[in-house]
Amino acid sequence: MGERMQFVAPRDPVVANLLSDWAALNMAGGPMENVVALYALARRYGADTEVMARREAEANRVLKATRGNQRLGGRCSICESSDP
Repeated sequence: MGERMQFVAPRDPVVANLLSDWAALNMAGGPMENVVALYALARRYGADTEVMARREAEANRVLKATRGNQRLGGRCSICESSDP
């Protein structure tokens, strides 16, 4: 993506879509910081959908909660291991 973005000016729908898809993949199993950064780039290249805005808001909510050490709910068997 970095190489393509060097040669393609913003407001390109193909790059916008690729960045949005990449953000969605990170949302499913990558760092939330990447989600926010990739959606910002996707928006710069012309992507702007309601789904993208909701996902970005959720990523920001997760980041805000983790920075404040708040529990988001649910259980994690890895994080809550019974081993000392």
